[in-house]
Order: sequence, then C-alpha cells, then structure tokens
Amino acid sequence: MWRDLSTYTAERLSVIGTNEVGFIDYSGLWKATPTGQQLVYSPSKLITIDSCADQDLVINPSGIFLYAPGCLGSSILRGNIDGSGVDKLYDPMPNPINGGNFLCEARDPAGGFYMIVDDIGGGSPRMYHVAEDANGAVGLTHVVTDPSFGEARFTQSENVAFEYCSLATAPDGTVYFQTESQLWKVSPP
Repeated sequence: MWRDLSTYTAERLSVIGTNEVGFIDYSGLWKATPTGQQLVYSPSKLITIDSCADQDLVINPSGIFLYAPGCLGSSILRGNIDGSGVDKLYDPMPNPINGGNFLCEARDPAGGFYMIVDDIGGGSPRMYHVAEDANGAVGLTHVVTDPSFGEARFTQSENVAFEYCSLATAPDGTVYFQTESQLWKVSPP
C-alpha cells in the first residue's frame, strides 16, 4: 500500500508526477504525496462531486487540471492543483464547443489535453485538443478523425456506443478511446 487516505471514498484519480496524485472524493479535490494529503478545493468550487454518471479528472505534470463533473449539461472546469484557482473552461452549449456533454478527457504528454465532446443531439462525438492556457477558441483544436467518431458510432451494435468512455494518450501521441466494450486508436497526425 502506498498510503492510507483519510477520505470517505475516492471517486477519480489522476497522476500529477512521481509520488504525487490528485483525487476527487465527496469532500473535494485532494493532493496526495507519500507523507500526507491536502484538501485543495471544496465541493462548492467543483460545481458537483456526486450523483453524476461520468465524472473525469485529469492533471498535467504542470499542475493544471481538467475536471468534468459528469452530469448532462455540466461545464468542464480548469484549475491548478496548487490551489491558485479553478473556473469554468467551457460550457457545453455555446460556441466554440457547441456540444451537449463532455464525455472523457486525457492529458497529452506533449502538453495540454484531449477531450471527447458529444453533440447536442448525442449522435456525433468529437475530439478536441485543449491547450493548458486555452481561452475560448484560442488553444482549442478540433481533431478530425477518419472515420469520424459519429460515423464509427453508427457502425456499432453497442446501445450506448461512445456515450461513456475512457481516454488515454501514449508518449508518441497516439490516443486510445475506450467505449463500453471496444478500444479505438487515433494515430497522431
């Protein structure tokens, strides 16, 4: 065992760096090291931390994180694990995202993050690369895939294909996208 956590129940975990992790539980966002843990943000700073089906937390080595509360129509938040602040990065409906739900996120080893956003009708997920310092459309890049996630989704027999996912990025930039029962690979451009 690495360490005992004085917490009710951890919900999501993300590695920050060697011997440093961040995790969400019902009492907020925590930072843990081998010698201790510290509450960084209370639940009120994170919109919500319970009762949502698809929470996600991803933290870059710089300490910048994205947190998706996971409720339909909830915003995606960006903050710093050092406690210097957390704010809404994108709401789901307005431009530049124009989507209905944030599905999953992953850190990019080259910097920034990848995220999957479902469209308003729920039929055509899209991938974006988000710079750590993104502001609106600046630092937000639509990653075009062939086939698109929407086209790929409709070739599958899963009832909720692409609606719940997990995302991970390899050191070479390859992105792996896990659906309910499949694993998809997006090669770097």
